[in-house]
Amino acid sequence: MPQMDQKRIEHCFEEISQFRPRSEVAARDLDRAKERLAELTSEQRTKGQQIWRIIMKSRITKLAAAVAVIIAALVTSHYLGGSIDGTTIAWARVIETIENARTITSRETRTLTCEAKELPFLGTSEVIKYASSEYGVREDMVKDGQPLSHTYWLLKANECVTIIPALKQCTRKPLTEVEKKVLHQMTPEGVANLIKSSQYVELGRKSIDGVEVEGLEIRGNELVVAPVELDSVVMRMWVDVETYLPVVIEADAITTDKTITTFTGGKPVKAELLAGEFEWNVQLDAEIFEPNIPEDYTILEE
Repeated sequence: MPQMDQKRIEHCFEEISQFRPRSEVAARDLDRAKERLAELTSEQRTKGQQIWRIIMKSRITKLAAAVAVIIAALVTSHYLGGSIDGTTIAWARVIETIENARTITSRETRTLTCEAKELPFLGTSEVIKYASSEYGVREDMVKDGQPLSHTYWLLKANECVTIIPALKQCTRKPLTEVEKKVLHQMTPEGVANLIKSSQYVELGRKSIDGVEVEGLEIRGNELVVAPVELDSVVMRMWVDVETYLPVVIEADAITTDKTITTFTGGKPVKAELLAGEFEWNVQLDAEIFEPNIPEDYTILEE
């Protein structure tokens, strides 16, 4: 990577980051970066590692993930009422079925774009999510086949723990009030407690992977809890007509919040989410929600 390009990237992320490491921590990270880069023989991989180290020190990564998390939580923010007849699923039954679940697991694809182009380095990521009314939420995020982060929002400990393998670092911080609300929305209990009335459009029935589903579309961000302002939100949910449980959730959001658009020169950013492979009320051991922090990782308190 040309020296000037690297300096420009570092400067961009430094300006939008709210985290300022101590000088000795920064020096140690620089030494680590040099050692790691020396081990890589592929020029392309070396370039990617350099960029990822800069990105993971920036708050933009957390905010980008947060936008997608909020979109996923939209399903909990509306009352899925409506007429019930022989061709329309009983949406009240959907709510009741979700309410009885204590855990959720899913796989998600998250994409961030600006002017129809994926954001550099942050464009598309894959997420495996575990949510429990008892323990909280865990997300394992992967980018281009490489582990990007493991994030734990822990109810009992009232903290957020993020493990970053590329940096051999871990951040720990108390949950903010906004994060607590978001976390609660992501659990089955939150689904039951956040039922509210809203207008929606029925999308009819179709088949997804051989499963007959019925869908609806909801627009509006007035009930969304988010760390950044979202200008518009659209959510589509497809429910199994036999089990009354969601099979696929699609969501789009657009933001012009300057905290994020600083990264795009003030241009709007679109976040898209596709969630599937849901499992409801499955056994989730407590160990899943216990952060596994290697001994040689640096722990940063925020």
